[in-house]
Amino acid sequence: MNFWEPFTKTKNIKRDRLLPFKSFWRSDDAEWSKVRTSDWKKIRKVIAAGGTSAKSLKKFENYFLRGDIDGYIPPNDKFFMTPLTCAQEVSDFFYSDVFGFDGRATIISGFLGYATKMNIVVSWAEEYASFFQQGVLGDTYRTFYEESGGRVRRLSPSAEFNFEVTLSELSVIIEDNLYFDQIVKSQEYLFSFVEYAAKKKVKSDRVIKFLTQVENTLMEKKVDHKLLDLCQNILERKALFMRCAEVKSSVD
Repeated sequence: MNFWEPFTKTKNIKRDRLLPFKSFWRSDDAEWSKVRTSDWKKIRKVIAAGGTSAKSLKKFENYFLRGDIDGYIPPNDKFFMTPLTCAQEVSDFFYSDVFGFDGRATIISGFLGYATKMNIVVSWAEEYASFFQQGVLGDTYRTFYEESGGRVRRLSPSAEFNFEVTLSELSVIIEDNLYFDQIVKSQEYLFSFVEYAAKKKVKSDRVIKFLTQVENTLMEKKVDHKLLDLCQNILERKALFMRCAEVKSSVD
């Protein structure tokens, strides 16, 4: 057997799994390709700044512009770089054979943050995040499960991990006045998750500090009006957040 045969076979399988979605790349449309190329130049700068190798950047470019698979592309990158145009397409792609269990788990936990970062360079990232919310996550929080390896496994991160990440993300959003974020746009989903975390008896000693930040932000009013609205809604649910609070006693 040729040494490279297993690698070639794996690459061909990945290409075959992408075939149902290849029509989304309108490479024969000159205007579409022009816009896509312009967007890639902006995205490339962000990815390159993270230390991605030139070889990987070329793989990303081929995929972003033409849907060509020349090797491994991380799940969130692949998901974002596929030109999907509605919630149904996003849902179909997420649940397709393009991703396995681990890929979907990675996307569930990290895609909204990825899209938020990319919104700085391409305006359609906001809409894409909205499609993901509608097509995959839904209006209210739920834990995702999937059968894998003959048993049912949880796709979603633990409630404890999710809660810590959510507090961190909200803190950054408020501190940096980032009025675009799917969390800000989908507050119903946010608060349904906090309710879920409280029922799971998740505890975090960061809640008090976070609520203090929110209160100070409302007093100073130095942020976008959308964030002021978010802060007000958080404080109206202060008791809910406090159910997830655990003040650690100091050791004398």
